[in-house]
Amino acid sequence: MHNHLEILEQARLQQSRIVDLSGCKMGKLPKKLLALTDVEELYLGGNQLTHLKGIAALSKLKRLDLGHNRLDDLAELSVLTDLTYLDLEQNCLQNISALSSLENLVFLRLNLNPLQGLTGLSTLPQLKQLHLAHISTFSDLATIPYFPRLELLNLNGNSLQSLGRLTDLPALTYLMIQNNKLTQLDLPTLNKLECLALANNQLTTLEGLASRTQLSFIHASHNQITQFEALAQLSLKTLNLSHNGIESLEGLKRLTTLQSLSLSHNLIRDLSPLHALTELTFLDLTHNLVKDIKPLKPLLRKQPLKLGKDDLGGVMLYGNPWTEQQKTHKPTPQP
Repeated sequence: MHNHLEILEQARLQQSRIVDLSGCKMGKLPKKLLALTDVEELYLGGNQLTHLKGIAALSKLKRLDLGHNRLDDLAELSVLTDLTYLDLEQNCLQNISALSSLENLVFLRLNLNPLQGLTGLSTLPQLKQLHLAHISTFSDLATIPYFPRLELLNLNGNSLQSLGRLTDLPALTYLMIQNNKLTQLDLPTLNKLECLALANNQLTTLEGLASRTQLSFIHASHNQITQFEALAQLSLKTLNLSHNGIESLEGLKRLTTLQSLSLSHNLIRDLSPLHALTELTFLDLTHNLVKDIKPLKPLLRKQPLKLGKDDLGGVMLYGNPWTEQQKTHKPTPQP
């Protein structure tokens, strides 16, 4: 592998607009890098940077990856107003007010930083993706500013117990709130929400989603959900309810638009509510209590049955009593 000086020399000779110095163990920005003033994309992730002195010389930067470093001060970034993509994951950042001048930012990742607030974000009107996952100091959703164009918000792993203080985000289509402590879904309006990731919370019901007719994707595995009649009016395409302790599928029989359904590691015996779900291209029923698969006949005319532990796709039934019966069943010899 080339060292960072060789990479920079090659970039100079080729007049590269893209420079990748990820994982080069640099503690500061090399002078040879700061001389490449036409660079538009710069990847500095996985180094040992503690400051960004001199980066203002790279005024044409549009994409900058600074993830997994040791930065605690972003003042040097304030002049890079052409930036549209900025990754600051896993640094030592507490204050991000220096980002307030980066009005062209479309993507911002701040995961795994000890942030003491979100001051500086309210002046980023172009932002479409914001990642605020695994921030140990983050607890108040009311501090998230109003973003008129935000399409994806990542709040995974923040010990959140409620969504009630989240501001309405009119363009939001994808909300990630996995690995929190939610017990209810008190969502704001979010009229354009299509995808909702809820895995690893403490939910017992999906009440609160009944009127979310625009939803097409719900991932709610590893909760305590046993009732899901609230989904009856939705036109879902993907639903994951694995690892929930579900016994009855009665609430699913009207979800005829489903294409992918994951129900592994539950307590399901009766598959008859799935009889009408003929649009499915993927059905995971592994590790349940199924003894009779007759209700799946319409589906099995179109999708392959997978019985092996490592067989993926189609209709997956490994780890059910019915599957074990097939292993011991010996066909009757034909006369």
